[in-house]
Amino acid sequence: NVILPLRNLPELDEIPSEVRRRIQVIPVDRVEEIFALAAPPKRKKA
Repeated sequence: NVILPLRNLPELDEIPSEVRRRIQVIPVDRVEEIFALAAPPKRKKA
């Protein structure tokens, strides 16, 4: 996974398509989104 600032998405065109197919790009707008991805809330046990 690659976390990328939303404003940099147009630059993905510079990456070869064979590489882009092998990665998952996660666009984010705010740093808080990165924290949520890195440490998702814990699930409650049933």
